[in-house]
Amino acid sequence: MSAESYKIRAMEAGEKEQVKSIMKDAFPFLMRLFFSLSGRVFVAERNGEVIGGIILKVFFLPKQIKAGLVSLIFCAPKHSGQGIGHALALAGVKHLEHEGCTEIFACVEGDNTGSSKLFVTNGFRRLSLWQQLKTYGVNCLRIWFHSYHFFDIGHFMWSKSSRVAEVNHLSKAQTLFELLFIIVAHVAIFSLVSWRLGSEEFLAMTNVLTLVVCFSAFYVIRYGAMACIAWLHQLKCELRMWESGLSLSFFIALLFGGSLVAPGSLYPRGDSWKYNEHIKHLGVMALSSSICLLAVVWLIGGLISFNALPSQWLPSFETALSIGTGLLMLDLVLPFFPFSSFNGKRLWDWNKYVWGALSLGVMPLLVVF
Repeated sequence: MSAESYKIRAMEAGEKEQVKSIMKDAFPFLMRLFFSLSGRVFVAERNGEVIGGIILKVFFLPKQIKAGLVSLIFCAPKHSGQGIGHALALAGVKHLEHEGCTEIFACVEGDNTGSSKLFVTNGFRRLSLWQQLKTYGVNCLRIWFHSYHFFDIGHFMWSKSSRVAEVNHLSKAQTLFELLFIIVAHVAIFSLVSWRLGSEEFLAMTNVLTLVVCFSAFYVIRYGAMACIAWLHQLKCELRMWESGLSLSFFIALLFGGSLVAPGSLYPRGDSWKYNEHIKHLGVMALSSSICLLAVVWLIGGLISFNALPSQWLPSFETALSIGTGLLMLDLVLPFFPFSSFNGKRLWDWNKYVWGALSLGVMPLLVVF
């Protein structure tokens, strides 16, 4: 479809319900709970019919720096693949720049390479947590607040700004540091959970050491299995932290005493790859990771059930079983929003029968042990 066959314009007051209907058709059910038409809404129209839209927001950073946010881009499914998303993104960015926004942001789910391509072609760069802190400092919190980046598990921050330096990929040292940060963050969060649940020994050396060993072992196994498959397929990958998953986990622990793991994931290096072209490799990576984690967690459960452990080790292994089962539930069994960044979604997209068989292997862990 040519660009001349539709036009981009501001949404009119009487079109809200029509726009909401398109949004409902474009996104999964649970995502609809987060729909909001607050902000500046532009629509794509063809022959008098609204076929897509974009939601923009404007806010201020310190020193009266005007910032913009591309909150959401969508189009009717029957019109997908016709360049409407690109036209909406281009028009949205131009509007924000015309409004005087010198910093423009967007948050995109890591495997949603169709959307990330829109931002790459419009001059955006994906920012790691360290790049965000280096560029914006404590103002990251304000940016996260306006973009809801505190809660969008598996989404990454993108920015169009002259202040953002281009980084091709993380070095080995930076990758190791990110893995260590993920482990330490989970140890701190789960210690907070113990405190919220009334444990008087939440900072005891034994408890902290147990958490360190558990998260280190599970994440090394998870990432190691994925990295081996990537290496066999000669696919260059990089570890990416889910900073918004960690912040959500922290709030759940602090407010409710609950726990949620946010391990991050391995992604093909760079921002030019396409999810559909790599789903076979990503699916096999997820398969290897899930099988290894299942085997380890079942082994731990078996050792507990058959009283094969010294009594002094039992509490630590019970903690490991709880963490491992929780990790498998999120990383394998729940392949839908808001958990669509975990390996279960990659397995689901690659082979639903394999996903189903592995998920059945998790269910008994909730009952048997």
